[in-house]
Amino acid sequence: DLLTTDVQSYIHANQHSNPAAIALQKSPFETVTARELAAQIDGMQRVKKKIPAWLEHTGLYFPEKLNLEQASSSATGAFKSSLIAKDSRVIDLTGGFGVDSYYFAQHARQVTHCEINEDLSQIVAHNFKVLHVSHVDCIAGDGLELLRSQETSYDMIYIDPSRRVKQQKVFCLEDCEPNILESQDLFFSRAPYILTKLAPLLDIQLALRSLAQVKDVYVVSVDNDCKELLFMQERNYLGSPQKHAVRLLPDGPHL
Repeated sequence: DLLTTDVQSYIHANQHSNPAAIALQKSPFETVTARELAAQIDGMQRVKKKIPAWLEHTGLYFPEKLNLEQASSSATGAFKSSLIAKDSRVIDLTGGFGVDSYYFAQHARQVTHCEINEDLSQIVAHNFKVLHVSHVDCIAGDGLELLRSQETSYDMIYIDPSRRVKQQKVFCLEDCEPNILESQDLFFSRAPYILTKLAPLLDIQLALRSLAQVKDVYVVSVDNDCKELLFMQERNYLGSPQKHAVRLLPDGPHL
């Protein structure tokens, strides 16, 4: 019902309104509540800040606020996509709202988006159709279980482990979900490269002692605000990791 023409027209007409005020009004639609309308308007406003190009398309469905808060921005998503080889096969084990998978698809031949939340996986699949992204497979399920159950090989595994466990923020690798330290051998048996996104407050040296065969570390900032730590692991790499400070500015990345 939220995707009908009348409701979409209302959401777009009120995209600059205060969602809290919309939630307190009487809904003009019998099958859609004011709270649902407010949630979609709030989602549109958040996406406008993070991934404004998406709003050139109508008919997007916005998930819960937490899913949007945890999503990458267009700047960080585009930078991560520059780290993968053209025409590669990528699996995103913790796909979330799909921003990173969307940008990987700009370079990769095939992207597999795994999301354990079935509702969110369906939302991402719908949005990718709206965004005309055709070579992303959306799988509702545990990405780690998918790797264990299949012998499929990929060019790169991407993982963004959750840093919010039981409503509390965590900062140690072993406390994140899933625990990627327990799956290093599995990852390298399926792909030569592993790209991991971690919290900017993480202790880099501690992470380097825990993660094997790290080739590059990227400290990524947007408008001088540190947003992400990226660890690129390469199978059988024995050298010292190279550390890169990356500033994402309107004219592109500055290393």
